[in-house]
Amino acid sequence: MSQAIDPPRGLVIAAGLWILLALFLALGTTLPLQVTPASLAPAVRVTIVTCLVGGLIAWPLVRLSQVTAVPGVLRPLIDAATLACLLQLVIWPLRLATPWTIERTVLIDLCALSSLVAVAGVVAAGCCWSRSSVRAVAMVLCLVIAGGIRWPLAAAGVDDFALTSPFIGACATILELTDATASMPDSAVWNHARIAAAFSSAIGGVGFFSAALLGAARGRRPRGGVATPRRVI
Repeated sequence: MSQAIDPPRGLVIAAGLWILLALFLALGTTLPLQVTPASLAPAVRVTIVTCLVGGLIAWPLVRLSQVTAVPGVLRPLIDAATLACLLQLVIWPLRLATPWTIERTVLIDLCALSSLVAVAGVVAAGCCWSRSSVRAVAMVLCLVIAGGIRWPLAAAGVDDFALTSPFIGACATILELTDATASMPDSAVWNHARIAAAFSSAIGGVGFFSAALLGAARGRRPRGGVATPRRVI
């Protein structure tokens, strides 16, 4: 019989405090003198990106540094669903303070949710291992999903090329979507968002599938030795 998993109350409290911190940073650094929908867009961008950093970097860092009592798919899936619901409470109400259309907000939400699925799959696969090296590799993958590989390639002196377009990172993609001058996204933006979302969803699917296979293999593994009869004198 599988062990019951408690609701992520601590995650909800920590995520709520992180959202308050993001709002404090946005209002304290980018709040304009004249409040208009166009002038509030930078503050909203800072808030959304800060909340996304919490879901893509801070949450995996905490989960991968803990000893997992119940390895498998269920715990990362519940955590990711909780973070996704809390992220909706940030994106859609703040949209009312910006000139973004519903279509552009859907693109931003699609990018955020798909990257969260990718990170959750990586966390699910990484938590099935107790080796620190495997968990460190999983954390590096989460950093790549969040920040992309353009900056590491540029630091290494490698020129940018077309194959790096799916690896620009969720934060950079959202910054591009929220900083666009046109209110309605064109077909090129939609296609790029679909490719990035499909790529992130594929990473999450592979991670969850690997975690399910590892969990099933460990469930079939015998936990103790074979009992042998003892001779009582």
